[in-house]
Amino acid sequence: MSIASPRSKLFPNNINNILFLMPDTALPSLNDDILLEIFSYCRDVEPVTIWVVSHTCRQWRRVALEHSLLWTHIVVDRTTARYLGSTSALLWLDTWLQRAGPERDLDVVLNFTNISKSRVRKAKSLRVGSILLLASHHAYRWRTLTYTLMGEDGSLRTAPQGVPASQNQNPMLNELRKTLANMPRLQSVCFSQNFLSQGSPDITPQYVHSLLSPKAAPRLRRVALTNIVANNDAVSCWPMEELSYTFIGDSVLVVDLAAPLLHKYAASRLRLSGSPGALPLSQTDVPTLERLEVLTADLDVYLAEMVRHAPMPYLSELILLASNPRDPLLIKQNMQAHDRYSLQLLDELSQRPSASILKKISLSLPFRDIPWSSIAQFDGLEVLRIVKPSTDIFWLQYPSPLSMLYNPSTKPLGWVLPQLRLLFLEETEPYTFTRFGLTGGADYLVSETKRLFQRRSDVAKGSAAMTASLSIHLVGLEARLDIQM
Repeated sequence: MSIASPRSKLFPNNINNILFLMPDTALPSLNDDILLEIFSYCRDVEPVTIWVVSHTCRQWRRVALEHSLLWTHIVVDRTTARYLGSTSALLWLDTWLQRAGPERDLDVVLNFTNISKSRVRKAKSLRVGSILLLASHHAYRWRTLTYTLMGEDGSLRTAPQGVPASQNQNPMLNELRKTLANMPRLQSVCFSQNFLSQGSPDITPQYVHSLLSPKAAPRLRRVALTNIVANNDAVSCWPMEELSYTFIGDSVLVVDLAAPLLHKYAASRLRLSGSPGALPLSQTDVPTLERLEVLTADLDVYLAEMVRHAPMPYLSELILLASNPRDPLLIKQNMQAHDRYSLQLLDELSQRPSASILKKISLSLPFRDIPWSSIAQFDGLEVLRIVKPSTDIFWLQYPSPLSMLYNPSTKPLGWVLPQLRLLFLEETEPYTFTRFGLTGGADYLVSETKRLFQRRSDVAKGSAAMTASLSIHLVGLEARLDIQM
């Protein structure tokens, strides 16, 4: 068997090169089981691949059509519109759904990000509402749903008006409400948009999100939202394993409308990212985070303000993130004004009676010193991870910046963070041309660290020791050192 060359033009620069950029190359005969494994792998990398293998040769087509599992990852985006045809989207989407069989769980992705920039002619003719409605006829077997609708310029704006305004007089909206009232298998959703559509009846991610309820989707446990706002619905404290919220564009318009979503979803894991650009307008509406166990947030003063007053009695892990800016102007601004990289949330949590419950802390600190005074308040801390760019002078001074850990203290057990078992110090790419990183040589770093921590290490020995044995892991850009005390 040989691979025909014409389709090699369709799939440049991805996994399909393996299959389609070898014109007139003979392949050994492979049995169906091996082909199924290969097709499954290619489908996971690029879902539209299954369409290509089904048109390659008789054997491959037979294997593809006989295994409906290969068709259960359904994606409508620029790639599939380009290669399958934008004007016939409803036709091939219907075929895709049918080939997935009548009962299998479906993973559905509807991504209309900059769809009008596609090189396919008449890409604007993709009818978002009709595509969503067709996919919704199989909502009863959705396992995951991703619905993204982004404009070309990336700025926040009002919702596009593509659907008649009256919900009661719009058959499409009425039918959509009916089909989305029964999603018994749905476990995860992701809704993203870069426009405001509060109160808008358009078929947007905002509108579809408003149809979610515990009755319609009883198994839903993971929700990811970007610029989605609250709908003033009656749902509150809906148990979730994970809630992720991202602010993009001119999010100052969204922050006050998004905060109530922390009431709607009672998540055990919460991820807040982006920059709202403003404080919530109402400071009296404190979110309920009483189920929260893991909080991940960007180091931003406004994100911290959204949750810092919320009760978090079961919080056991805190992750505060900050990326290293590449723009020289941003570097200068951030180095001069550290207030946006706020550690206010850490400071607030360190003063709470529940501080001893926190077991893991991870801090990305591109523009700040390590806040040891706050970290020291978490007496039950077992794992600490500090991430700093190689530009930071911390790496030149190591291990002396850890003096609070290797010197005895006046605390009851005689040491700061007596339960600390793992300390990770990670180096990231520099944000300027200057780079320090780990210096001094591996032997010196290991011997000096052990020398300074010798007293703490001695105290940790023995069955009756009240101080945990500590190991330090230095993770550099080019090397890693694991130091066991």
